[in-house]
Amino acid sequence: MPGFNTAGWKPAELTKVPDVPVQAHPNSGVREQELIAAKSRTNPKPGVFIYNIGQNLSGVVRFKVNGKKGQKITVRHGEFLNTDGTLYTTNLRAAKATDTYTLAKDGETICEPIFTFHGFQYVE
Repeated sequence: MPGFNTAGWKPAELTKVPDVPVQAHPNSGVREQELIAAKSRTNPKPGVFIYNIGQNLSGVVRFKVNGKKGQKITVRHGEFLNTDGTLYTTNLRAAKATDTYTLAKDGETICEPIFTFHGFQYVE
């Protein structure tokens, strides 16, 4: 924050980089196993759509959207619904379980994250 008092801070110390090779994690990579279409869609409040995948899984959401360049699309993931049909996220505590896309062009775009995955049954 502006005005933060750094008077007690010490300068960073430079150290020698250890002579250790950098390598990929030794486990096998995460791979697509199955494509699952949403089983149903609800509209619990204006502008909010909830898709039920029909089972709890670990994965990503791939979707097609028709929008305008610069438009933001927010996708949230959850394992349960509130009694009013909205996405329940209290059990996620600090985890956001959210992917945000900014459309690069007008028209149809297919969105799918590549550096993450989520545990979910419902997608908002």
